[in-house]
Amino acid sequence: DLGMWSTPGGRPNPVSATLFFVALTSAGLGLILFFITFPRFFKHNRLLQGASWLGMAIGVWSGLSFIGIACTPADIFLGAHVNFVYSAFLSLPVAIFILAIAIWRHETFPKRYAAVLFGFTICLVAYLWLLFFGPSGAATQGANYQATGQKLIVYIALGSMLYLAYGANQQQMRNETAV
Repeated sequence: DLGMWSTPGGRPNPVSATLFFVALTSAGLGLILFFITFPRFFKHNRLLQGASWLGMAIGVWSGLSFIGIACTPADIFLGAHVNFVYSAFLSLPVAIFILAIAIWRHETFPKRYAAVLFGFTICLVAYLWLLFFGPSGAATQGANYQATGQKLIVYIALGSMLYLAYGANQQQMRNETAV
């Protein structure tokens, strides 16, 4: 029912729809800001800078797609909603994987942050498997699996991105004291 303006039973659902819109729009904007900001850590290496710019472009696309999900309630714009879901979740693991490689290859950025992103990439790919090949959301049990997968990937994403934001802050402080 999240994000839909009416429940499957036909009752109005404006509070849930509004909360979903605000949360997903905020997440999309957060991804956009994150991916726009992160390439600055790679300005001293042309190869890594290019990779980070590619990851940024794909990550910004993913963030815009999450905003698209928020703006297209499934009960009103199902086709567009599904397209934005696919766009968001197909582009995000690519962007995260590219960023993980860039961090792994970085001279001073601790490798543990790349390891977390590699793990996050694996979780995103597993979620994609559930989305495309898992049980159908049309059946009650399938809908429960799909909903559980959605919740898990959201929490994994939050944890991974918060940990990476912490690492980026630490890296920035190291860079400022080295100057």
